[in-house]
Amino acid sequence: MNNWKMRSLVFLVGIAVGFATGGLCSILLQGTFEGSKQEPPSKTFSIISGAISGNRFEMVHPLSNVPSNQTYREVDFSKLADTDVNLAIRLMYELKDKHARYRAIEAIVAIWTINDLTELLKYVEKLPGGEEKAIWQERIFKGIGKVNIARGAAYFDTLPANVQDACINVFISDWAGADPKGAGKFVINHTGLDLIEPLNIVIENWRQEDLYGCIDWVKGTSEGGVRTQLLSALCFSLALEDAPTAAELVDEFSGLEYKRTVTAVSESWARKDPNGALKWFEGLNGDAQDSAIVGLVRRWSYNYPRQCEDWIKNLPEGNLRDRAISTIADARAIPNISDAILWVIQTSNGRQKDTLLRRLASKWLLDDREAASNWISTTSDLSDQARKDLSNE
Repeated sequence: MNNWKMRSLVFLVGIAVGFATGGLCSILLQGTFEGSKQEPPSKTFSIISGAISGNRFEMVHPLSNVPSNQTYREVDFSKLADTDVNLAIRLMYELKDKHARYRAIEAIVAIWTINDLTELLKYVEKLPGGEEKAIWQERIFKGIGKVNIARGAAYFDTLPANVQDACINVFISDWAGADPKGAGKFVINHTGLDLIEPLNIVIENWRQEDLYGCIDWVKGTSEGGVRTQLLSALCFSLALEDAPTAAELVDEFSGLEYKRTVTAVSESWARKDPNGALKWFEGLNGDAQDSAIVGLVRRWSYNYPRQCEDWIKNLPEGNLRDRAISTIADARAIPNISDAILWVIQTSNGRQKDTLLRRLASKWLLDDREAASNWISTTSDLSDQARKDLSNE
């Protein structure tokens, strides 16, 4: 029998078997059909067929035996998990591509969460630790959160820290859209996490829905690091739409809260209206300017670098100019440390210059020790003490 007839026969048999056992669940065609006539069908393609109910399911050819250079269309894992979750899991583990497995896990979890959450949790609890278990846990958490926020919040507390960090933002986004106050309370009760992004999500949703309710809630939280972050997020978000109102709000705070909110407003304002932000900045007192200049320069230099740098170069000598130069140097060092070093050499002098160059060179040693060491040993812009200290790092 020639190769074409053999393929056709096996294909038709697969369909017949599927319908005979309760309905065709899935046909997975695979392979390039480029083999010789002597090759058995199992090496050129595979067919998975079977019942859409019960446990009657036949694999004509296991996926794991298929050559890695061949491709296939994935089984509909959502439908399969709804009828036979164990089979869905077995086939999922046959997938060689990691990302394909993760998509299959997501499909299985979406159905299993609804059908039998208790059994799903038991299954995942028994899995060995590692990246794949974390994927299961993350998908479960997102699935529970969409169905039942309270249960999702309870399950969140059972997850390892790395999984919590990976999925909290999506959960909070869903929650904050419906109940920003509840989402906000949940976030501030989890101080062990990186709270900046989830707090921003809560504030952005709440501010748009009820600005003054959001302000009152933030003011009512206990003083400390979380409240300061909330105030900063609120002022930053508000300044994107109404910078003058955000600037008025800042005047209600003092101490560290005032400094952080001034920085937030200046950075947010400079994003859309650097000239307006600069005018506001120039009306601040000296201490407030020391805080505001960091946010102003950071955002202004990102959007309009030449304009910002020219302004800095014309500032009088002093603390304000030093902070602006340092802010630009830190921003430039992220993509290119040598460019940041050149900026410091061109714009600063004295003790500040030596301090900044030493700090940047120390970072450079971590990124490219050979290039940094060569510069440290040959430059005339470092003090002898700084060169000696860096040589010992």
